[in-house]
Amino acid sequence: MRQYRTYCTLTMGLALLAAPALAQSPSPDPGRHHHDAADWRQHMEQRRAARAQDLKTILALRPDQDAAFAAYQASMTRSPKGDYRDREAWKTMTTPQRLDAALTRLSEREARMRAHAEATKAFYAALSPKQQEVFDALGRLHHGGMGRGGWHGRGGERRWSKDAGPGQTAGA
Repeated sequence: MRQYRTYCTLTMGLALLAAPALAQSPSPDPGRHHHDAADWRQHMEQRRAARAQDLKTILALRPDQDAAFAAYQASMTRSPKGDYRDREAWKTMTTPQRLDAALTRLSEREARMRAHAEATKAFYAALSPKQQEVFDALGRLHHGGMGRGGWHGRGGERRWSKDAGPGQTAGA
């Protein structure tokens, strides 16, 4: 009993010593950079260009495949944000107006997805069988591994449990 009381006393003492440090507001993370929108767009464009170059290198694209690759890359560019980001406009809309605006955005997104699918299919058709194999493997790595939508993401069927292994539905 005496040891337990000593342990509790030490724990309380340490907690009291740590309280002022916990009460302080956190300092900004020096490793985290705050960018304005233009800097961020430029950074993301540089990343997209680097990824495109990496994909060209990994697939060892031939010059006759450049046009299909360019169309594929163009299909992945994001459209500029529309006025739906304007919160003030949304506040003045009625529910039917907001629903109509949401359906319009959905139609636009579906059209972009269809264009991307067609460009991807055309690019895939321009690849050699070996390049198609590599392209498919890259897709599996990106979508089925440990990244977004994978075992630790919102991957649904790919989630792990103690009863299911990778790629198996928990409880099945």
